Amino acid sequence: MPRRVRLYVNGALILLAGLLGATAVYLTAADGDSDAVADEIVDGVAYPVAVHDAKAYRHDLERFGGQAKPP
Repeated sequence: MPRRVRLYVNGALILLAGLLGATAVYLTAADGDSDAVADEIVDGVAYPVAVHDAKAYRHDLERFGGQAKPP
């Protein structure tokens, strides 16, 4: 087999292996509450805190974008 053909075949096999691996990860990944960054515990019950409700997120948002003035 010529060298060029072997390189194409090897490249195609590597691409196929990557696509199969990515598909396996996608299909087996858990479908959790992905936007929850922490849990807030109130009276012994844990409630998930979303990214946009986290104090650190709001702090960073104000730090980079400033504070919005109400109309």
